[in-house]
Amino acid sequence: MPNIKAVIFDMYDTLVPNTADHWIALFTRIAQIQQLPLAGHALFKQWKKIDLTFRQTRLNLIQPEKTPVFKTYQQAWEESFIKVFAKNDIDGDPSKAAEAAIESLQTREPFDDTKSSVLTIQERWETGLISNADNAYLIPNLNHIGLNFDVVVSSETVRSYKPDSKPFLSTLDLLGISASEAVYVGDNPYDDVVGAKSVGMKVVLINRYNRPNHRHPVPDGEIKTLCELSKFLERWS
Repeated sequence: MPNIKAVIFDMYDTLVPNTADHWIALFTRIAQIQQLPLAGHALFKQWKKIDLTFRQTRLNLIQPEKTPVFKTYQQAWEESFIKVFAKNDIDGDPSKAAEAAIESLQTREPFDDTKSSVLTIQERWETGLISNADNAYLIPNLNHIGLNFDVVVSSETVRSYKPDSKPFLSTLDLLGISASEAVYVGDNPYDDVVGAKSVGMKVVLINRYNRPNHRHPVPDGEIKTLCELSKFLERWS
């Protein structure tokens, strides 16, 4: 096996938390600011159901020609707010609500182990980042947590969401390496493991919340914190 030349990370729930608690707090603020007749958790529950439909239908791996026209998260989220407000006969502002979601993601704090682990890895390997994210919040969030990567590729940049191969192949191309020379680290068995394995990368699943994983293909390794990543990198280098 070729020596590892780069470690490529996912962003949310890998380096930065993205839990339901974050979103419920955001939706509570939206409901208060817009004086909506729904509590934050109720608003989030209805919105999330629509958002999940978007996530499940935005990519067709079996019949790629049937994949819908690409939408950014901001576009999709605004459409979700429009539907929720219409369903509840609410005179809210879906555009401002979507903007609030974007702004809330710009200043997410990292996990405690993120910065030290990434900086240690960067002493030896090149690093990249691939995220299903809009640039409007991904880049400010990276600046906020003070991390730089050799290559950053968002779904918005390549106009396609993981697990499609485009984000992964684009990152490898920009790094100037082959898939066998990279290790990918992500939290999502579908978006991250399926996507990275499809182009031939080794994949380490970071399972911070101890979630069961019954999806195939299986990752090449599994960790609970980034502090455990080095044992795999040393083994494969």
